[in-house]
Amino acid sequence: MENYSILIPDYSVGPDVYEKVPEYCSRYGKTAVVIGGKKAMAAAKNKLDAAVASSDLTILSYVWFGTECTFEAAERLQEIPDVRRADMIFAVGGGKAVDTAK
Repeated sequence: MENYSILIPDYSVGPDVYEKVPEYCSRYGKTAVVIGGKKAMAAAKNKLDAAVASSDLTILSYVWFGTECTFEAAERLQEIPDVRRADMIFAVGGGKAVDTAK
């Protein structure tokens, strides 16, 4: 296996984190795609939509990650036009979904 380096951008967690999305994310760009599990995206959608409603941020789409954290799943996500256009990826859900989005 070849050695490589990767920089993982900031991540945020907490009960009031949705309110801080515009503040925390505006330095990364203006567009985002949400990748996650179905339940997590359903739970986060209204909160994320409300958080960006009065900001310059736009959520392009909500994309189901699949069922497993694999290179194939990540490659499939990379082929989705909104994922390619997005400045940021918001990962929501459990470990597999978050790891796939990373």
